[in-house]
Amino acid sequence: MTTLYGLPEQRHLYSVKDLSSNHPREQKCLTCNLDENCLFYNALFSKDGHYFVLECLGPGIPRIEIRETLTNALVEVLDTNSDLEEALENRALPQIETFKVPLKGGYKATVRLYLPPPLRENEIIKFPLILHVCSSPGNQLVSERFHIHWGSYLSSHKNYIYAQIDGRGSGYQGDKRVQELFRKLGNIEVEDQLVVTSYLVSKKAYIDSEKVALWGWSYGGYTAVSVLATENDVFSCGISVAPITNWLYYDSVYSERYMQSPKPEDNYIGYEKSDVSIRAEHVRGKKFLLIHGTADDNVHLQHSMMLIKALTNAGVLFRTQIYPDEKHALVNVKMHLYQTMEDFLEYTCFKSQERPMDTNNGR
Repeated sequence: MTTLYGLPEQRHLYSVKDLSSNHPREQKCLTCNLDENCLFYNALFSKDGHYFVLECLGPGIPRIEIRETLTNALVEVLDTNSDLEEALENRALPQIETFKVPLKGGYKATVRLYLPPPLRENEIIKFPLILHVCSSPGNQLVSERFHIHWGSYLSSHKNYIYAQIDGRGSGYQGDKRVQELFRKLGNIEVEDQLVVTSYLVSKKAYIDSEKVALWGWSYGGYTAVSVLATENDVFSCGISVAPITNWLYYDSVYSERYMQSPKPEDNYIGYEKSDVSIRAEHVRGKKFLLIHGTADDNVHLQHSMMLIKALTNAGVLFRTQIYPDEKHALVNVKMHLYQTMEDFLEYTCFKSQERPMDTNNGR
């Protein structure tokens, strides 16, 4: 399984001839022209290698089939997810737009926008923009995999534009791109999110430049607050869920893989620069919601506590939602979590209307 050159959001199955053949290492894409509605595949081979299960995972409705390895002939269709297809037939789903934006060093960011169903580019109607960030080394947000997520809901139900950006450091585009973040987490990936979002606001007339927010979870929470903690006039609002705030407090296996040692003779300065707490004062004047579970065994609560201390000392006003006894995934409070974030976006970030007396809508 691999990507196509210049199209990292796709996944295809290839065959490669061995060294004893007349054309050693000759490659052939087995799935590139199978179905225009399927650009993201996964394959599982039988023990004897004679057959394989081919999973079409998007962008259309996922399906599963069995194929013969030698000829790639279809043997049997296992599942077409017809029930899902029927359920989505009469749903107003977001319009999806994917494109590239130039970055420093000759790189290009892959950008995906989930546009509200009523949006028409020739009309003078502006919509709020929410950027979903992650930006961890090797991560990929933009792919052709079928996925109905919170952004789909916000775009189709709330008429928000939901954006995802894979900049420098993102995966499936070669090691060089990922290595751009080596020893300097929290810098280049933050810069790319700012640069590309600024580009979007200036080039897309349907984006309301006064209503631009971002959110992220874990490393994404770190990226979100890092963006807010820079001097910029692009973002006025953000949400961080279980954010890393200082790599000294995180799992040393992960931290030292990308940052190396924090010793003075190694990368002490890199750790210091990546500490978001030292830039807490720049969050002043922006709307910020910080969320964390007290039993988080991945990103320990200490991260948020240190950030809270720094924000408080800097005189920054912000909102906090703490979930007692919840771990990193906040499994038992998901409904409350998303209602809290939705409420914050609608009534604090965008102030699209007055908050009703009772916002508990029973969802």
